[in-house]
Amino acid sequence: QDSGGSGDVFEPEAEFRDDWYEVYFTNPTCPRESERVGGIDETIADDIYSAEFQIDMAAFDLDSPAIIDALIDAEERGVAVRFVTDNQHNPDTTTNRLRRNGISVVEDKREPFMHNKFVVIDGRYLWMGSMNLTTNGAYCNNNNMVRFDTPELAANYIAELDEMYIDNEFGPKSPKNTENRLNIYGTDVENYFASEH
Repeated sequence: QDSGGSGDVFEPEAEFRDDWYEVYFTNPTCPRESERVGGIDETIADDIYSAEFQIDMAAFDLDSPAIIDALIDAEERGVAVRFVTDNQHNPDTTTNRLRRNGISVVEDKREPFMHNKFVVIDGRYLWMGSMNLTTNGAYCNNNNMVRFDTPELAANYIAELDEMYIDNEFGPKSPKNTENRLNIYGTDVENYFASEH
């Protein structure tokens, strides 16, 4: 549409929405293991149970039974599950259980930590934040997670997982190949991965 003879083309802004993200905070009362229920880990697990075709996860540490069970269930339903972790902190019991159940696991074996904590479901839903995907992270520590419903932002995290999972590129040697500045439903968003920027 012509903007009035100046030769510039008018492009409408993206449709505005404010329901494409939800912020979650832990309530760290640190109950006994048997009483650690109802936390963010279970909310993430519920989302994983809804996956239809792909789950991409990077987790510095994973021991939440709810999330592990949901990943195994997804694999059994034919959902492609890709998991990247840090070999110095993720428990062998978790890694071995995932592998025994057919889930492909890639470990960062460098001395520096692979410290990501994110889950992408079906290329659309993204969970990311400070929380390790552990019962301590969900029930004993002050943490946050944000759930995004946006394929544009999810695509950045899939690209980051591809670097680690497919190309075995971690840390400074991983390429800067994601869009840092996005407009999501009328909101300007900046997204960066260390140590790429």
